[in-house]
Amino acid sequence: MYPRQFLVASAFALICSVEGLNILLTNDDSWASANIRATYDALKADKHNVLLVGPAVQQSGKGGTFVLPTVNITAPGGEFGSIPVGAPFFGSDVKDPNLMYFNGTPAATAIFAIDILIPKHFGSDGVDLVVSGPNEGQNNGPFLYTLSGTIGATYASVERGVSL
Repeated sequence: MYPRQFLVASAFALICSVEGLNILLTNDDSWASANIRATYDALKADKHNVLLVGPAVQQSGKGGTFVLPTVNITAPGGEFGSIPVGAPFFGSDVKDPNLMYFNGTPAATAIFAIDILIPKHFGSDGVDLVVSGPNEGQNNGPFLYTLSGTIGATYASVERGVSL
């Protein structure tokens, strides 16, 4: 096993050994990607309180760019047809209000979730942990902050003082 994979596996094992954490789950591949939904299901199955907030559309390669939405969802809509054109710039799944989208870059999505959604969702308990990923594709090289939206969301969370 590669060192990075070992680190990720170890972190996931630690998360799974503790019940009832308030977790913000985000990524750069969109709120509707199969990997983030599978991670959400696994964390919920382990009895964690999870709020998934991901970009409305695929945002890989945005790095730490911080772009807030200025309009509602535009054509072609959310990733995989998950959000109709004209929908508000943030919202939730009709079947599960803990699955949310935000029409911004990954870093902006993380900050919006931490500053606006987390206080409403978890109240004064706040968030115990931010999980940024899993990432679809590779994040290799020394310039991850400028290239990887997943890492950009991670840095934004750290800047807000949240554990990763």
